[in-house]
Amino acid sequence: MLITGWPRALGSTWMRPDRPVYDGHRYATRELLYANECAGSSGFDRDEARRRVAPLLERGDVDTYLRVDFSSDFGRSLPAEPAEIDCFVNFMREVAADPILGAVTGYIIGNETNIEGRTPLEVVRIIYGTPGDTNNVYDAVREVNVNSLVLLPAVGPWNEAADGDLANCTADDESGCSFPRDRTRLTRWERYLYSVAYRAYHTSNAPDDQITFALHVYSRLDKALALNLPKNAEPNVGIRDIDLDANGNGTGAYVNSWVYDDFRHQITAARGNGLVPWHIIGEWNTVWDYNNDGELTADEMPSGRPAGQEEGIGAYAHGLFGNLITEYLRHRDQLLAVINFVDQHVGGDRWDRTAMCHTPECALDATQRERLETWQGDFDFRMREGW
Repeated sequence: MLITGWPRALGSTWMRPDRPVYDGHRYATRELLYANECAGSSGFDRDEARRRVAPLLERGDVDTYLRVDFSSDFGRSLPAEPAEIDCFVNFMREVAADPILGAVTGYIIGNETNIEGRTPLEVVRIIYGTPGDTNNVYDAVREVNVNSLVLLPAVGPWNEAADGDLANCTADDESGCSFPRDRTRLTRWERYLYSVAYRAYHTSNAPDDQITFALHVYSRLDKALALNLPKNAEPNVGIRDIDLDANGNGTGAYVNSWVYDDFRHQITAARGNGLVPWHIIGEWNTVWDYNNDGELTADEMPSGRPAGQEEGIGAYAHGLFGNLITEYLRHRDQLLAVINFVDQHVGGDRWDRTAMCHTPECALDATQRERLETWQGDFDFRMREGW
């Protein structure tokens, strides 16, 4: 059976190349590349990216999205200085012309730039340019590659680090903002996304039908537990900030995976013609800094706490991924891919605790491994049976 609906593909970051083939069902993967030649980052260079991407492309059933960051340093996923921008744009031109890296489905440029404090104007200027200025990623890619998408970076949800930068859609003046139904206030990150999308559609070089978004959607299982719901009920119930406040205070924004609806509203409203833009969910899992202390503990990871202790707030619950797809995301138009984080653990110091395919040498006990294997089983079942 050929899947013709939405989402188009299901997948994971750092997808395992030997996953089973299921006729008519497409995988998606998100890979990572740093512009080492420009910023002197370590790891995830072009050669490494080629080695990972090549076998995925050879399969013929994988949509490959390559996230490209200027630097591995926090806060520098996009260049800032003119010389850095020049180097990065040229780097992307070379990547797009590469026989392997130029054959990917799309490039996600940067990551959660609101958390980095970059303005929407800066983000759109670097990625899609402004009229008369071709020194940007989109124009550089299109010089040598007419096929690969160029995606705007995901906005970090539930983070108030940066606001929108349109004069009439800020904390001081929301007269030009767009409000979801039954709401009269927005969060800073909603105004930020609206500003990025508005500038992309109305002040950039990219044609309307080429503007594409990466979104980050997470299941914050502590919110379900706070309402005495089972974790695997997520995301059957949309939970708002006002639902968790004793006095009903808040903006009305969603605080669980239904944040996807808030995202869709903002990018569609900014477009201005009522059509939902092309987009991917470039990252989904149950990881969140529930304790808000800047650390991701075992309690907050999909693998959860070791045996003999409580399951943990973030521990994967059976059926969670299937519920997400069939009960919430199924039939959401223009959704090109839903990508888990992660499949293989290929980098970093903690992602073995959130890897569906954990390595034999990882320091997890049998209980933690079983939780990750349950997630892997749910994902494989959905790929096999369709959605």
